[in-house]
Amino acid sequence: MKCSKCACDAVITQRYSGMSLCPLHFTEDFESRAKKAIRKHGWLSPNDCIAVDCDGSFAAAALLHLLAKFFGKRPDIRLIAVGDNEETLKEVAERYGIGYNKYTSLSAFNPGKHGCTKFAIPATLDSEAEFVFECILSGDSDALINRGRDSEIPHIMPLMNIPAAEAELYCRIHGIETGHETVYAAGPEIRESGTDADTEFPKLAKELLDEYTEEHPAAKYALVNLMEEFQIAEGRDDSERES
Repeated sequence: MKCSKCACDAVITQRYSGMSLCPLHFTEDFESRAKKAIRKHGWLSPNDCIAVDCDGSFAAAALLHLLAKFFGKRPDIRLIAVGDNEETLKEVAERYGIGYNKYTSLSAFNPGKHGCTKFAIPATLDSEAEFVFECILSGDSDALINRGRDSEIPHIMPLMNIPAAEAELYCRIHGIETGHETVYAAGPEIRESGTDADTEFPKLAKELLDEYTEEHPAAKYALVNLMEEFQIAEGRDDSERES
């Protein structure tokens, strides 16, 4: 199969867009969507120090690579790789010329203590859509509205509109090695939907969503867009109340 934008062989066909893309045009599309999310949500400011959660997944590796590529040479932006595997942290720190900090768990890392102004997490379209779907099933609209807002510093998710499988493909195309293929699973510090992660509910919700997405490829995008609309509407209400 050929790329929809040139005569080169395609490495992926996106069911939700109908596009077949070669490595070059896939990379352009992938990075463009990440940049769009950053601009849309105002996730970058001058003099930011961004802590990047390096959990060993393809999504985390792709996220760090993107941020280093986009902002690594900006003198006013600082990146710090954080995680629980010191060997991995040292490797990525050397590769991208950035600092690193080891912590034993997500809750043990204090971004403010290290001067961080943003915390970049490897959330993908899959993890965000699953989060929204769980909130809908459990009737927890507050969790949708407050996603990432109740943290000590803002959480940014540049890959929130990109499927986890595409994050893996991006890594493979660019020779980025990583440890495993896990999709980012938000812990209680980030996900505050009130659901019990030890029950079968999240698993069943994921199965239902994946099954529905097989027939409706754009379903996960619709769910993430719904969350954004909730947040925009709540932001307007907050502004009106303050005025």
